[in-house]
Amino acid sequence: MEGDPGTRRYKWFRPRQAYRGGVPATTAGLGLFATISVYNSSTGPTVLVIRDWSVAATAAITLNTGYNQGRLNGTPGGVTPLFPGDRAGAGLVDYQAAGAVLSADYRMANAVLTSMGWLHNFPFAIVPPGWAFFIQQQSANKLISGGFLWEEVSIDELEYTWDF
Repeated sequence: MEGDPGTRRYKWFRPRQAYRGGVPATTAGLGLFATISVYNSSTGPTVLVIRDWSVAATAAITLNTGYNQGRLNGTPGGVTPLFPGDRAGAGLVDYQAAGAVLSADYRMANAVLTSMGWLHNFPFAIVPPGWAFFIQQQSANKLISGGFLWEEVSIDELEYTWDF
């Protein structure tokens, strides 16, 4: 029966379980790599499903994305529920000027001055408790700003087996 563990379908979008957060434009500084991240601060069995992200820069950029076990501490960004007045959920956004390029699993290059984002109708990343998803400028001394939109969902909702 749908709703039982392992049977509830994760589909569509739930704005009452959604949050967004971002960081202002900040330059990493000499020899440092601008990094923004969202950390799953949940202490329960919920994951963050990254539905959208956006990054803007003042020059052509190459971005790396990946996961980090643990929070990438830095300057906190703002986080708000998508539905005004709702409770705060799991998810902390940070900006960090990292001393090295982090190990990445996905890379995007943009040869012109513009913003980049995730323009698809499926999630970009799923972040378990105690992990962070990051976006990092691959070149040092560059300015980026950006944000994320995510849903906090029960891990059970991701285990549904679709019948075709």
